[in-house]
Amino acid sequence: MKRGFMNSWMVPNYEGYKTIQKINQAMYILVEKLKATNCAPHIRKASLRCYKSWESYENQMLISLRQ
Repeated sequence: MKRGFMNSWMVPNYEGYKTIQKINQAMYILVEKLKATNCAPHIRKASLRCYKSWESYENQMLISLRQ
């Protein structure tokens, strides 16, 4: 959160967090559909990252590109 974003895998998948359960289920289905699709990239896991603002996104992309 300090850097302006949160990864979906960082939030507990508890009963009280219905939204994160839906997100995790959607990511699971995405991976399964990609596995079943010819010529699709092979991935093991999918996750979602939510940014606080467009500026937070841009700052993180700059950090990532510099590495």
